[in-house]
Amino acid sequence: MTPPSPLCLHCLRCPKPSQPWGTLGHTAVALLATSYLHNTTLHYSQQLLNDSSHLSLYSIATWADSYRYTPPGAFSAAYYYIDAFDDPNNATCNVDYARDCPPEGCIISAIANYTTPLTDEAISVEER
Repeated sequence: MTPPSPLCLHCLRCPKPSQPWGTLGHTAVALLATSYLHNTTLHYSQQLLNDSSHLSLYSIATWADSYRYTPPGAFSAAYYYIDAFDDPNNATCNVDYARDCPPEGCIISAIANYTTPLTDEAISVEER
């Protein structure tokens, strides 16, 4: 086996902190996700978004990033992530909802809260 190069060893000693995805990451995931959607799901999301194009998810991929920095969207900042208080270096890599999701919420609680109305056919499309 070839030993690692000095540059590789230097990179391991000086890891960079993680960075947010930004616009490119969100739009790339939206485009990839669209290609894997079942036709029924794609049609449903296009109906909810009032966008019948094949780029319907792409066009809203960064909306949450912008919305959370507005006065009406400030409440949603906590819904953007979950901060798992685990320890992957010691083989305890997991998410514990009770431990990791604060009372103001997190991405897991947001998905649960916002998915329920989306599947409720008693609610109009406009309200969903």
